[in-house]
Amino acid sequence: MPVGRGVITYHNGTVRKGLYVNGHLQGEVSTDYAGKASTIGQFVDGKEHGRFEVTMTSGKVYEIFYRGGVKVEDISSTDMYTGYVGERNDIGQKHGFGKGTYYGSDIYIGSWENGKPEGYGLYRWNDSNSFSIGEYKDGHREGYSIAFIQGDSKYIGEWKNGRAEGQGIRYYIGGGRPKEWVGCFHTGRFWRGIAKGELDCSKKDDKAFWDNLKNTKPDLSELERLYPDYDWTNELK
Repeated sequence: MPVGRGVITYHNGTVRKGLYVNGHLQGEVSTDYAGKASTIGQFVDGKEHGRFEVTMTSGKVYEIFYRGGVKVEDISSTDMYTGYVGERNDIGQKHGFGKGTYYGSDIYIGSWENGKPEGYGLYRWNDSNSFSIGEYKDGHREGYSIAFIQGDSKYIGEWKNGRAEGQGIRYYIGGGRPKEWVGCFHTGRFWRGIAKGELDCSKKDDKAFWDNLKNTKPDLSELERLYPDYDWTNELK
């Protein structure tokens, strides 16, 4: 059986370097897939376990996670996240409570499960005035959430797979909306983000109502209740 540090070359050109203990790879192992890509990560008793960094010949870097040799999270680009501070599980995935910064300074703060937002949390767009607060499932808004896009619209209601779906109400503030929509709202059924039914413009001339809506501030009370040890004061200004 192989013992000690060594190199194994496969018929397809893949080359793997690492430490062998009783014939099994153990510890940090690097693999070159015939010049097409390379990986580096931990092996335990001959099986991949934990986070593996994948570098393509183009220089693009990805990550993938294993537990006992079984892939448990699809490959994703490390460009998605410029930083993460929070809890992780036994193989290094984002898990528990944490703050992830991605897409050029957008953030998500809240509950994670196996690398994805899951539970209750806050998503803030990089202008810091647009936000979403509510429930997440498998990385997408799912359940009840509030989303406020500054200068465009506000939606309160049910979501599915990241889109407004179910019962809800959307206020059309402005932005790229048709002129006749601005100052109106739709309450009722939504499907894949699309309102089903007629717009109600009964508040179109209520200037105070719309001025207040345009300056919507997030209600952090549920987040403060769920995560009392986190300082929320500077997250939304």
